[in-house]
Amino acid sequence: MKKLILPFFITAILTVLMTLGTGCKKDEPSSNEYIIKIDSIVHPDTINAGETLTVKFYGVIGNDGCHSFDRMEGNQNGNKIEVTTYGIYKEQDPCPLLVLYLDGAEFTISNLTPGEWIISAIQPSGPPLEGKVFVKE
Repeated sequence: MKKLILPFFITAILTVLMTLGTGCKKDEPSSNEYIIKIDSIVHPDTINAGETLTVKFYGVIGNDGCHSFDRMEGNQNGNKIEVTTYGIYKEQDPCPLLVLYLDGAEFTISNLTPGEWIISAIQPSGPPLEGKVFVKE
């Protein structure tokens, strides 16, 4: 009988300690991903084949410190490069009072073949903002 009580007692204490450790955890603030609205893009009109194209993006990341820049992703669709700029909204109380800007964040594109290319900045709603680049041989 004594042999069964000790393992049961140790198991019960460990279970209580593990429950207390997880039960007191503070809730993580929620965060949501969103697409940043692009106001303008800046890039050269012409580059040579083999050169890397650098496109600068401008816009408002968010109207308070709960918003932040996350990343840029590009997809090629024929002669079009579609770039989506993502932000993260992370709930805080209170949110710092500041406006954050996407102040010329750069996106680079390599290995463009000769011809005309369209750079397309995907928007959260409405049509994309587009620009053209000619790649010379």
